[in-house]
Amino acid sequence: MREMTAPKEKGSREELAEWVKEIAEFLRDRKARDILVLDLEGMTSIADANTFGEFDAISGTGGGLQITGLSDNTGRGLIVRGYIGDNDPTDTTSAMEFRAGKYNGVTGLTNMDALETVYLFGDADGDGYMYIL
Repeated sequence: MREMTAPKEKGSREELAEWVKEIAEFLRDRKARDILVLDLEGMTSIADANTFGEFDAISGTGGGLQITGLSDNTGRGLIVRGYIGDNDPTDTTSAMEFRAGKYNGVTGLTNMDALETVYLFGDADGDGYMYIL
């Protein structure tokens, strides 16, 4: 397993750009059990100490991406943000989109069927609180 850890100190714009490039290369070339670690304190039963976030495979054989955010106090564990770079965007332009689909049986994607679960909101154990079909 490879591990890439973010630097603790903020550097110059060039150093930050280089680190972002390294992250992109890491994610592109990663193997099933490679983990990108963002510098944090941590919940050691879930991740190493000083870990606030991870990108990980859901399954080593089935793929998928799991994004984990960890907080070591009463702060939020993960915030996902999307901003539009225009002060008067088209009314149909969303700042954020959530999309779901499935393999179409050939080489592409298709929409979920009417009774298939598209989104699940649940607890840490995976027990579902709200299913959106």
